[in-house]
Amino acid sequence: MAAGRQCQAGAVRHPRKARLGARDGVMNPAVISRPLYAICRSFWRCVTTSGKSARSAARHRSSGVGVPAATEASSHQLLERRQLRKDHMWRSTCPQVSADAHPHGPPAPRNLRTERRLPVPRGIVIGATHYPTKEAVRDVCRGIVQRYGIGGDVTDADDDSFLRLLLERHPEYDLKRGAGIAHFRVIAHTDHGRRSVGLALVRLDGEVSDFSWNACLTPFSHRTQVLAALRRAIADQVALARNAALTSGQPLVCSVTGVSIPSAVELHIDHADPTFLVLAEEFIAGNGGVDAFRILPDSGSAVSYIELEDKALERRWQEHHRERSVLRPVLKRVNLSDLRRTDSPGTPAA
Repeated sequence: MAAGRQCQAGAVRHPRKARLGARDGVMNPAVISRPLYAICRSFWRCVTTSGKSARSAARHRSSGVGVPAATEASSHQLLERRQLRKDHMWRSTCPQVSADAHPHGPPAPRNLRTERRLPVPRGIVIGATHYPTKEAVRDVCRGIVQRYGIGGDVTDADDDSFLRLLLERHPEYDLKRGAGIAHFRVIAHTDHGRRSVGLALVRLDGEVSDFSWNACLTPFSHRTQVLAALRRAIADQVALARNAALTSGQPLVCSVTGVSIPSAVELHIDHADPTFLVLAEEFIAGNGGVDAFRILPDSGSAVSYIELEDKALERRWQEHHRERSVLRPVLKRVNLSDLRRTDSPGTPAA
């Protein structure tokens, strides 16, 4: 029984001290040997005494009272040990940086995790105003169109300033500006039976030139311009298909949903399989790639459209589309919304 009261290597088992040690964080003599416990106890007293000495020295300095030499020395030793420990930790984390690179001590540690999570500004800035999305800028443009109406001149100073700053983002700003901008105007024009409303600038010499606010927000790539030119080249075929559906004498039914189309306003023409994009891509690939298609330069006056410069190439595309395309009537909602959200083969055409 006496032997069972002692642990190996002379460790003493004391139930009350063991409980105190586990609860209060004190070094537990019941689980370590006597010599090791004495060493740890002495070290702990040395550290706490040094800490008290450093704090006492700081208080003496602030009060102007002299500090004993022994206390001053111990406080300096403590501060020196702390600085050495910081230097060691810094060098261990940044071994590639030499100590001579920072003679005044290591720099403050960088929190890379926090730096990676810094918010990235989004949206678009026009002048001194930040808009969260491009759609927010489009809403401002639509609001201007609705307030002034077709043929109305933009007279409000804030609206005029907004449009001037927006136009500066246009990829052909110098061409659009011409002799200088007098004011802006809401215009309407009809292209192949389709009526659209937009904005135009009136120059100082009286000429009118329209511009696209979408081009100001996102400059069109060459591929996007080529596809737009190909789409406009077949606008006559789409208009003929629409007129044929309206004059056939048959009830207008959506080819996708089977729902009746109530009026001509709700009638759109859509590409069935093969889609417009499939037809356009195969024609581009068979005629030297997208770089072989040149876009007609903007005249910078009146209403302008994106067109192909090579009219012979444009006629070949029209023949290719006439032979291969399958056009069908659909509801406006289906053409502009449902078909774009799904993987349906339909592609908006009108």
